[in-house]
Amino acid sequence: MKASAGKPLIERARLVCPQNDSKLCDLILNDAEYRAAWFKASDKINAAQAKIDATKAQNEAEIAAILAKAPKLPNGKAIFGDANGNWFDQDNNPVSESEARAALARQRFESSRR
Repeated sequence: MKASAGKPLIERARLVCPQNDSKLCDLILNDAEYRAAWFKASDKINAAQAKIDATKAQNEAEIAAILAKAPKLPNGKAIFGDANGNWFDQDNNPVSESEARAALARQRFESSRR
């Protein structure tokens, strides 16, 4: 569908409905006003989906960067602290203060060796 966006609406309609096998296709192929409205809505939906996909990819990259920088437990899971001094792993499981301190110490040690 996206590849057909620059084509005339009737050509796009023929791509969407190669066989006029439904009421929707009948409307798209034979009613110019309906066809125009359908493709206008379709184009807006496709543009919105493209923005969602780009935002999702950006968010995933930012999450990966945060996880890469976070202190890790011996099992490799990242840990994070909250404003109340509680610690949690990346799956939101509680982490003891001693485990958190050890992870932070490991991170400092590994950073000093670089």
